[in-house]
Amino acid sequence: MTETVKFSSVQKTTLISLLTLALLASTGGLVLTAQELTGPEIIEKVDSASTPETVNAILTMTLINEEGKERVREMEAWNRGDDDSVMVFREPGDVAGTALLKTTNDEGNESTYLYLPSLDITKEMSQKAKNQKFMGSDFTYDDLGSRKVDEYTYELLRKESSDGGTIYVVEGEAKDPEISGYSRVRSWVSEKNWKPEKVEYYDLDGKLLKVQRNSRIEKIGDFWVVKEMTMENKQTGSETILTWKDYEINTELPEDIFNPDRLPELTEEE
Repeated sequence: MTETVKFSSVQKTTLISLLTLALLASTGGLVLTAQELTGPEIIEKVDSASTPETVNAILTMTLINEEGKERVREMEAWNRGDDDSVMVFREPGDVAGTALLKTTNDEGNESTYLYLPSLDITKEMSQKAKNQKFMGSDFTYDDLGSRKVDEYTYELLRKESSDGGTIYVVEGEAKDPEISGYSRVRSWVSEKNWKPEKVEYYDLDGKLLKVQRNSRIEKIGDFWVVKEMTMENKQTGSETILTWKDYEINTELPEDIFNPDRLPELTEEE
């Protein structure tokens, strides 16, 4: 004859706990807890996110000073993956023809060139110059390129929830702040598209300097792209808004467009 053993609610709770502990002990604790992404892994996902082979777009740059006065500039830009980009000012007349080229060689070394039409010269920029303001905006020359992930060590600070899903808050501490231009950078990365929705930049003294907000992240074809970006300088009160329009992907680019010797010709094209 088989007896039916009845457990009280307390006994059931104790039994479940003992079984759980036994299961965790036999499997190293990996069965019930999914492995969390680390800070470096999250930044790797950002860095390796799929991008178009080529991009051609018109950009509007709006500069707003601490008194609220605005200046508007228009540019045309071309990109090849994450490695090569060129940007040419079209309007207004006092900056028209100025061009910025960033290109990466086979060894992964990036070079930045600035073409000044008033002097008809193209000069390669030093690292110190790259950390300066780009054409009076709140972006540095380096901000406009892909950030060099190996210049920082990363730590996942926390996870947050938003309407779009999980947001990872990752802090990067600069290995050499003088080269990076910032002591640390804190990013709010969306798990939905592996794009930062917000980035905080801290100066060499560790104080908050600027906040970048990627307010429009849209999907074009198979790719997520940023179509509006604001950089606010918390120390001066100025801000710069970049808006992308007439966005074309995977189209043929002008021949030899990422050659610094080509910049004078490129700036004349309409």
